[in-house]
Amino acid sequence: MRQLILISLIASGLFSTAAYSYQDVSADTLNSWISRSEDLYLLDVREQYKYVSRYIPGAVLFPWGSGVLVERFEKLPVDKRIVVICASGFRAAEASAFLDTVQSGEFFGNIYRLSGGMSSWIYEVVVNDEDLFPRQKGLAEMFTSSSSIDCFYANRYIDEELLPGIAKDSNFVIIRYHTDTAGLPFPQDRVSYYRITTTPTLFLNGVEEVEPLSLSVEMIGDAASDSSTLFLDIQLGPPDDTLLIKSKVTVSASSLVDRFEHNYFLVITESGIDPTAWDPPFHPGSGETMFNQAVRLMITDESGMAFTIQPGEVLVFENSFTVDPDWKMRNCEITAFVQDMETRQVLQAESHSLAELDVVEPDSLPEITCDFNEDGRITISDVIALLLFQRSNPGDPKGDFNRDGTAGITDAVAMLLARREGTCP
Repeated sequence: MRQLILISLIASGLFSTAAYSYQDVSADTLNSWISRSEDLYLLDVREQYKYVSRYIPGAVLFPWGSGVLVERFEKLPVDKRIVVICASGFRAAEASAFLDTVQSGEFFGNIYRLSGGMSSWIYEVVVNDEDLFPRQKGLAEMFTSSSSIDCFYANRYIDEELLPGIAKDSNFVIIRYHTDTAGLPFPQDRVSYYRITTTPTLFLNGVEEVEPLSLSVEMIGDAASDSSTLFLDIQLGPPDDTLLIKSKVTVSASSLVDRFEHNYFLVITESGIDPTAWDPPFHPGSGETMFNQAVRLMITDESGMAFTIQPGEVLVFENSFTVDPDWKMRNCEITAFVQDMETRQVLQAESHSLAELDVVEPDSLPEITCDFNEDGRITISDVIALLLFQRSNPGDPKGDFNRDGTAGITDAVAMLLARREGTCP
């Protein structure tokens, strides 16, 4: 709603500087106010990546261009002089005019614009080395339909022409939601959140909608070029006997974090999925034979997990998931990302390959059979052969008849019961 108000104000020309009461203040005057410890509220309306590198001590960030100020202006004090700061003064003028307009003039008479912006400020600043901040890992979320030939061409373009030209260690993650594919989850909440009506469509860092066939290496580079105020770290525990894996994702906020309310997402994707190998086989109408970076499981809810974080705070999210026997672990990745649900901006992303885990994949386990000695008959001699094999080959999964993760006498008992009940595989 506030975005509509902002658009209406701009369209009607109400941001003409002659119509509002905000005043200009020079850098010299503002410095003298600060020196006298006057009751001020320094409001920086630049974007985060410009703010973090150089800002006036005490300035609070409410970006104008990305709509943060429009969404959060009620948080501003009404009993202080508000000095609006940008790079050169232009955006500060727009933001000052907006504050003069909202809430029936509640801020009337208290708004000042720093004339010339930060380019005119020669006094004390906080300067940060950008190397101290984590890089924003670019996240592309692509929505495709298996029956659409346009989606087929979009996926082929990304797989065969775009991604091969990008280094594997590049600061970029892609997640693909195949919205009507059998065997893959239908992310209805994500579709509704982005208001997806046609496919293919793609979002970069949540805010920029892109035609997939126009995605370029340069656009991917831009999506991962800014600094972030959030650090993400993914740790995975070893799988247990049932292939249950525990994950721990640490979210750390720098002292300059400006948006506090976010949602956390944790997703498993897989590449090299052959739909024709499913039971029953699935033959996409578009003719695709492989799905890459496709969502296998959204560990968090499709709407994510809401959380609040303060500057300098560290939060830990612990989850668990079970590997499905149909997955190829060597092709799976776990991806965590944090998104501001109001602005749609993805603030940080991180991924981790499941191939680094010490896992015996379900489809690589030896076949279970009661005819252990392979003589064509199922007799007590097979139980004896199993016990002898276990003694000679401790830890070999072939001796784990009941698939409980260990090889022992319980496997022989399980084989005897299977023989008696006629349930031998």
